[in-house]
Amino acid sequence: MRDATKVFPLTALAAALLAVIHNPAFAAEEGDELSQYTQPSSSVSIGVGVVNKDRPQFGIYDGMRDKGAYLLFDADIQKRDNETGTWKTFSVKDFGLDNREIRAEYLEQGKQGVAVEYSQTQSNAPYTINTNQVGIGTATQTTGANITNAAIGSGTNYQFGTERDKLGFNIYKNLKPGLDLRIKLSSENKEGNRITSNGSALFVADLIDWKTQQAEVTLSYTGDDLQLSGGYLGSRFENKNSLGYVSLGSTVMTQPLDNQAHQAFLSGVYSFSPSTKGNFKLAYTRATQNEALPTASISSLSYANIPSLRGEVNTKLVQLGLSSRPMPKLSLVANLRYHDVQDKTPQYTSVANTTGAGANVTVNTTPYSYKTTSGKVEGAYDLSQGYSVIAGIDYSEQDRTVYTDFGGTAYQAYVPYRSKLDEASYRIQLRKSLSETLNGSLAYLYSDRGGSDMTTSTQPGGASTGSVNLVSP
Repeated sequence: MRDATKVFPLTALAAALLAVIHNPAFAAEEGDELSQYTQPSSSVSIGVGVVNKDRPQFGIYDGMRDKGAYLLFDADIQKRDNETGTWKTFSVKDFGLDNREIRAEYLEQGKQGVAVEYSQTQSNAPYTINTNQVGIGTATQTTGANITNAAIGSGTNYQFGTERDKLGFNIYKNLKPGLDLRIKLSSENKEGNRITSNGSALFVADLIDWKTQQAEVTLSYTGDDLQLSGGYLGSRFENKNSLGYVSLGSTVMTQPLDNQAHQAFLSGVYSFSPSTKGNFKLAYTRATQNEALPTASISSLSYANIPSLRGEVNTKLVQLGLSSRPMPKLSLVANLRYHDVQDKTPQYTSVANTTGAGANVTVNTTPYSYKTTSGKVEGAYDLSQGYSVIAGIDYSEQDRTVYTDFGGTAYQAYVPYRSKLDEASYRIQLRKSLSETLNGSLAYLYSDRGGSDMTTSTQPGGASTGSVNLVSP
């Protein structure tokens, strides 16, 4: 039987509220498409929603998972001072539910403005968990007594899910004609439990307590021929429970480590002439993960000698583009892109078994760096009767890291691959415009891929992997 949701709008109350907040003098004239920008209108919607049974699947995200009644409240209130061009807006969406959004803004058009935003989002697992696991909702969980022989349904019921609370601020300021400053700040907390495993049949409730902060500062310039936009992007992630013990403390599970990233960027467009424009983008990003490894404090673990990952990845991006129409029927496009990812994370022996069946087996971290240069040249010429011919060349080359030695021991590379790779593609295409909504084309493409020889794969300890090296994918 399909669930049903019934809504009863309280039209009398909504009409009364609208009469208070809505000034008829500002009502938009019928047929005036620009009135929404100069003569704002407001609205309020109030109702009651009734869910006649639990809806675990459809209620994962909408805040109406359980059977019962829910308050439905939405509002969009807008005020504008026509003399100063000042806007005051306040909006509420799904205020009576667990998933809600609230936003308030003050804006002096062309001068300055500020906005505050808050949102709450829930994500609920669509099923109920019954388990004898002890310590649900903590960083230390144990299997309890006789969990493997426990009768089905004899444990405690749990409904898992996470909740996000996000607060944001937006600031706008016009510094001088053509020069604008925008600042965006946000902070989000995520808490709850999610279902996972320790790599076996053992059930685990992963405790979530994360905080993510983001910042964006943009300075924009708009001139007659030049438009520029540059600034800063930053993010910071904090995990308050990076380590968990499972099954009487015999199993250790780690969560994502604290990390942060910072980017400086500049992009722009320049008009050389009415028919020729160039564009570019420059960006540099530094991402780090330098939290002390939570397992470093456990002396019984063989990889406890790594105090911190000291992870660092630096990325450079350069993009250049040019578009031109030198003749009414001819258009040209050229693009060039350079992407350089340098992984500065040190190599570590993260796992080392000294006894048992896996004795003397080591697995190392794998810092991976690569540079990619790619470009495209394309031309299109319009023929008569709706035909056009398009020709182009695409080219890319990549240099990739190959680690062959670490601490005097050959590095494990189980899959051979090329350290250098290049590819060129050529194409020519005939296109026919059959109607305003239908096109047809016939194309011929030719690609040639090459590069360096395949690396030799090795087993732990440096031995060749034998038959694997007979195949070069």
